[in-house]
Amino acid sequence: MFGKAESEMNEMQVPKVSAGAGSREQATVGSSIAIKGDLVGEEDLVVHGRLEGTITLKQNSLLIGKDGHIKADVRARVIIVEGRVEGGLFGDEQVIIKKSGVVQGNIEAPRVALEDGCKFKGSIEMNVGTKVAEPAAVGKTATGNGHKAEAVAIRK
Repeated sequence: MFGKAESEMNEMQVPKVSAGAGSREQATVGSSIAIKGDLVGEEDLVVHGRLEGTITLKQNSLLIGKDGHIKADVRARVIIVEGRVEGGLFGDEQVIIKKSGVVQGNIEAPRVALEDGCKFKGSIEMNVGTKVAEPAAVGKTATGNGHKAEAVAIRK
């Protein structure tokens, strides 16, 4: 392509990300890129630029880098925020807000981690759509109700 040898073109393929037992493909939105609209994908995504609209990566992970700025509702398996998010975060497994992260919006996920120093304004709902089993000795059945918490930040 454009005068490059085929061996050079093969070296320019999309980088792989290690995800447990296997590797997954990863897409990157660079810091000079701005996207408006609905983004849907079936691979992991790293955002260093700006996205506005909705993001849906149901079986994949989203990393919002330190320079990333999202104005969107986001649904992904795992969401990691190092940059800025304005909108709802819906993690099917986990949402992590790193020390440099700034989130203004609600979080829904079975597991949520807010690192010391992050900024968060919104509500957190955990155990969304999951059944919580209690020990058999208690003799009660699970209700499936989530826990709800209002938070600004968690500090040690």
